[in-house]
Amino acid sequence: MATLLLTAVGSAIGGPIGAAIGAMAGQRVDQALFGPNGRQGARLSDLAVQASIYGASMPRLYGRMRVSGTVIWATDLREEREKVSQGKGRPKATVYSYSASFAVLLSARSILGVGRIWADGTLLRGAAGDFKIETGFRVHSGAPDQPVDPLIASAEGAAAPAYRGRAYAVFEDMALESFGNRIPNLSFEVFADAGPVAVADVLVDLAGGELEAPQGITLEGYVADGGSVAAALAPLNEIVGLDWIDDGTTLRVGRSDMPSAIIAQAHLGAAAGLSGGPRLPQKRGAAENLTARVELGFADPNRDYQAGLQSIDLHANGQVLHIDLPAALATDKAAQWARERLFAARREALSAEVRLPWRYLAAWPAASLAVQGQLWRIRSVALDGMCIVASLSPRTAMPLASIPVDGGRIVAEADRTAGRTTLHLADLPPVQDAAASAPLVVVGAAGAKPGWRFAGLMQRTGPTSLWEDIGRTAAPATMGVVRNPLGAASPHLMDVRNALTVELLHDGMSLLNVSDDALWTGANFALVGGEVLQFGMAERVAPGRWVLSRLLRGRRGTASRIVNHAAQEPFLLLDPEMLTALSVPAGASSIDVMAKGVGDPDGVTASLTAVGAALRPLSPVHLRAMPLSDGTIDLQWTRRSREGWRWLDGIEVPIAEEAELYRIEIVALPSALPIEVTLDQPHYSLSAAQLGDMRAAGATSLTISVRQIGRFAPSDPATKAFPL
Repeated sequence: MATLLLTAVGSAIGGPIGAAIGAMAGQRVDQALFGPNGRQGARLSDLAVQASIYGASMPRLYGRMRVSGTVIWATDLREEREKVSQGKGRPKATVYSYSASFAVLLSARSILGVGRIWADGTLLRGAAGDFKIETGFRVHSGAPDQPVDPLIASAEGAAAPAYRGRAYAVFEDMALESFGNRIPNLSFEVFADAGPVAVADVLVDLAGGELEAPQGITLEGYVADGGSVAAALAPLNEIVGLDWIDDGTTLRVGRSDMPSAIIAQAHLGAAAGLSGGPRLPQKRGAAENLTARVELGFADPNRDYQAGLQSIDLHANGQVLHIDLPAALATDKAAQWARERLFAARREALSAEVRLPWRYLAAWPAASLAVQGQLWRIRSVALDGMCIVASLSPRTAMPLASIPVDGGRIVAEADRTAGRTTLHLADLPPVQDAAASAPLVVVGAAGAKPGWRFAGLMQRTGPTSLWEDIGRTAAPATMGVVRNPLGAASPHLMDVRNALTVELLHDGMSLLNVSDDALWTGANFALVGGEVLQFGMAERVAPGRWVLSRLLRGRRGTASRIVNHAAQEPFLLLDPEMLTALSVPAGASSIDVMAKGVGDPDGVTASLTAVGAALRPLSPVHLRAMPLSDGTIDLQWTRRSREGWRWLDGIEVPIAEEAELYRIEIVALPSALPIEVTLDQPHYSLSAAQLGDMRAAGATSLTISVRQIGRFAPSDPATKAFPL
């Protein structure tokens, strides 16, 4: 400190008197350094812009603060090209993606850690440490022995710096797709101390422990920046109004309300060893030059550290004093400090000058004097002949109560974690009006928590095939598990007896009620086990838990799946906007899918061992046996079609296959050799002779199964038993 240095020089040259003169000169230097004018430190707006400027000063962080930092190292953008399928019959498209690796300096002193991170104003990393996009991330806290970052070391070799004593963050292969393929403007919630930081600790740290600092003044966070200690403290000094006092041995920093000397009335107006001059001449600035309004800018920790402003206005003519404080503090404290600064500025408009004899050499700038019963602050001290000339300003402060202040609210982005991806791979039956020409395999994907957005997808057909990139998932699917086994019901009537309890992945998912008319037009399709059903009523009974009722069962040809349901079966809402259709060749015997999202470091896989349900004809219905008068039995049935979902009066539905073919199997029980016949029409006759042979062999009943043979595969069987 200049005061300490000059005091020592003065003592060496001129003894006690010389020491006093030296101290007075030194304190003029200190007053210039630490006074409220000529500020060179950081401003609040500086903390919101990320920079990469050679030679820029490095800020020191205290407490809890949000800063942008400085990019200190980066690689070129990394480009990756991928061939992505655009659907069956269409050429693959080349998709380019970019990533970057870089390091951002956060603080010129050590920190405890990093909390949330924002990229271009949106949340990139949540409070739980989860990232919303793919990136590698490390924080170096600024330990004196911290090692070189391995990524920087691999790129720079032996010349790679360790940045010891400096806290910085490293991003490795950060995906840039969401930011226009550029490094976004980042800001970091940095924890440099465990809780609110005392201004005294900031002063001692910046000054190297060479001063006595005041206690009781705290901030949530502070950024000390500038070319000197004075510049780093200047913004804070504008508010706190610190006094820098040298008693000859120690520099003390504080706000002294106790007088260092009480001036006797007889000593006022000293002149060349005499008395009787002007006692205490005073003057006040012009009204239009007085401060009438103070605006205090600060970072509000209750609003994600966004810029706050507390304004105090006297509603009078005068000047506006704007103070930009690079600190985080509560709104009520900011309002109180703004009021204090306003009344302090009004007091500083009054000044006085007093001439004192040499016995008051201990009157230092920033100290207090009691003159004529009033407390004054010494603004400067000078020598005039054999007299001390002190410029004064009143110290008496108006007591100000702390008034609660509402800092306002922001529409903050929800900090929602993603969780691990859950995959549901389904081979759907024909669900469209047109007959499918390829398997209808869909992927439903969602995260265990509401913050999940999407995941990259890869697929392969068969365990020996290569993995192929197929893009990304659709919107998060509504999915979960069934808590109760669903009872059997007719596929021809609305099921009002059974209800289905579904546990969705998280409470951010929801289901909707629909009218009966909406059901008939195709609303609320869901896959439960292997059965496609619809539901009309959906009631939320607990977080994430729903009870579904008014069910239409066995939809889209899945009547055979109505029976044998079990608890813990998967549930998937068949919403096309939430499902990703896969391109699967007709002859594929199996398919594997892998998903990788931000919560899946190793990927998540799902498999199907049989595909092609959409290619199979629907099983025949209304299988019946009609005895004829000549002793024969005429077996008849009704075919269905993969294009026949609508009721057409008087018009037979199209066959949707290359030819009308059936395979019938007749088994006489007890055991007898079955009869297998391929037919081109929906009926078959068992002759009296065939029936007589069966009865002679001891048969008492017949089990008949009929399948329709389609272009790609046979249907499920229609089966019925008849007494013989």
